[in-house]
Amino acid sequence: MPGYSQLGKDQLAMALARYILQPQIMKRYFSCADDQEIKVYEQLAAQAGTPCSLTEKGSDYLYMGGYCMETTGGQLMVPAAVAKAYEHINTEKFHKRRRLVYRVWSYMNAAIYLYGICRPEQITALYNLHESDVLPEPELHGIFRELEPVRGRFIYQNGWFADTSLVESGAYRDVLCDQKGIRAFVPDREMIREIGEMGLCEPDRQLMPMINFFLRNFQVGREAAAKDAFEIHHMIRFGADGLDVSNRMAELGMILDSDEKASDFEQTMDRVWNDTRQIGLNGHTRAEVEAMEAQQDPDRPCPCGSGKRYRQCCGRGKGRG
Repeated sequence: MPGYSQLGKDQLAMALARYILQPQIMKRYFSCADDQEIKVYEQLAAQAGTPCSLTEKGSDYLYMGGYCMETTGGQLMVPAAVAKAYEHINTEKFHKRRRLVYRVWSYMNAAIYLYGICRPEQITALYNLHESDVLPEPELHGIFRELEPVRGRFIYQNGWFADTSLVESGAYRDVLCDQKGIRAFVPDREMIREIGEMGLCEPDRQLMPMINFFLRNFQVGREAAAKDAFEIHHMIRFGADGLDVSNRMAELGMILDSDEKASDFEQTMDRVWNDTRQIGLNGHTRAEVEAMEAQQDPDRPCPCGSGKRYRQCCGRGKGRG
């Protein structure tokens, strides 16, 4: 928007409104919306500008794009001008493309969630394994360029797709070192869908033990317990140890001030660590890696591709495991 710095607040608001209602701008933003977000939009738009108390998951994407607004009463609404502009892009061809974009994004998101960093060919191979159509690598890059401005959870750099925080901190080098010799975990379609919709996978195994631990030992509500468990689960996925977790819990006001709490913490976290899919383990759980190592023939070539035998490379110091 050239010249926006010269506009006053009211002028800028009007200019922005005109800008986001342009068909090419609106189509670009809505092409990155999933089915749930489109459902929420269409339910709100059907109110023809009348405020609605709908707060379903998905409204935040519409709100951030400027296509949904909050009233003074905390309700959501789609302005009539937005609803009218949307009709110009609301075609079957548009939605066919939108569903493809979201489907590809689900695979990209799942790969970054599980591995932290991966090559484009890993994503296309995963997509082509589960889908009936074929995803060429150039199309993957094209879709990523569409998604990057609005989804922005990962970046492409030096031939790798990577979690933004790993690149910014330089920790991706450590992740690649940790992953050496561990073949990548291959999720099924249900897990890919789950990660796309929820931002995590297998919550009953990975989150519920921590949530119940917080509820048993500290004066916290279920919503706060779930929020803290999600944060700590994220830390564990990225390689945090018991001291890191206990320190963060202390910052959140949850101190292990008795032997009973410490024992409960140890048992709970051991279960969580065994069941959490960690990026340093290439998307596997610790229990899965230990099972794979137990079956590894020490005299076979190391799966990391070094050309050495397993016992002389990644299996060094692990016995037959």
